[in-house]
Amino acid sequence: MAHRLMHPSYHVPKIYEVWIKGIPGRNHVARIEHGIELDDGVARPQSVQIIRSEKANDRTLLRLTLTEGRKREVRRIFEAIGHPVLELRRVAFGPLSIEGLEEGRTRPLTHREVKMLYSLVEKPPARYAMHRRDDDSNESGSGFTRSRSKRSSRPAISTPKTRHSVSNTRGNSGRPHR
Repeated sequence: MAHRLMHPSYHVPKIYEVWIKGIPGRNHVARIEHGIELDDGVARPQSVQIIRSEKANDRTLLRLTLTEGRKREVRRIFEAIGHPVLELRRVAFGPLSIEGLEEGRTRPLTHREVKMLYSLVEKPPARYAMHRRDDDSNESGSGFTRSRSKRSSRPAISTPKTRHSVSNTRGNSGRPHR
């Protein structure tokens, strides 16, 4: 479930509050909404809102919703428009929010929250078609298999066949491993 929640193909929304240096113009916000070209592709937030501007401190608070979560994506978006990030915090992940939670504190998820998280990722992304197998030949025991392309008859993962055998089962130290 953790993999699916974080994988960009499942489009789980992540909401960030960002303090940036300076006060962006409407054209900057429009540029972000239409997508910013980064080194690893276009970053296109679901939404961008200006929450508050402080002219005296020359900074602006924005709320940004992303569904991909690439490495340092928020910081790179704002650097691309010339407004570096001063502070950044994620305030929501899917249906979960940090509202009412003190800084540095954690709490267990409720049963209802866990069900909501599973419902976000229970359907596979469109590019992976999962098929139920009726026979017991699935080695993983999950009962599901990823469908293969019709072009290839090879399995998705193949292991090289080798004649080599392991001669040193004791490792580098010479002592048997536990």
